[in-house]
Amino acid sequence: MASGATIGISVSDYNPASSTLNLSKGSDWAVDGLGTGWCPSLYLPFGIAVLRGVYTAANVSQAEPLEIFPMVACPMIVMYIEGYSFQPMSDNASILPGGGVATMATGISASGTYGAAGSEINQFSPFAPGTYTVVAGDEWGNLAFAYFTVVSS
Repeated sequence: MASGATIGISVSDYNPASSTLNLSKGSDWAVDGLGTGWCPSLYLPFGIAVLRGVYTAANVSQAEPLEIFPMVACPMIVMYIEGYSFQPMSDNASILPGGGVATMATGISASGTYGAAGSEINQFSPFAPGTYTVVAGDEWGNLAFAYFTVVSS
């Protein structure tokens, strides 16, 4: 993408089986800082990180994220989640115990700037030209990768 442009990334957890899949809440995050969704409306079992450079499952645990989505987990709510009951052939799941069915999907926008990890929310740094990795990880240690390249405009 040209410097200053925006790329959208969509992420979902999907049950490819023809039957309901019950998964206990895990904590096998492969990238430091990934966590579940925002309080109080998104209890999604995955997090997304943007990294400078090219990373794969073999070395992503050594990466320093530029930005993590969502930035903050909700410990007062998340601690009560026991797991997820995924509908057959679907990305819809019930949050256990007793939650309603919700789509386990989200999207992020990576644009010409990013908020550095740990920075004030309105302090942004520009993406320098180069290649970047977007990694999505779920609570059970599964990872998915996408890559984009920033060029000078």
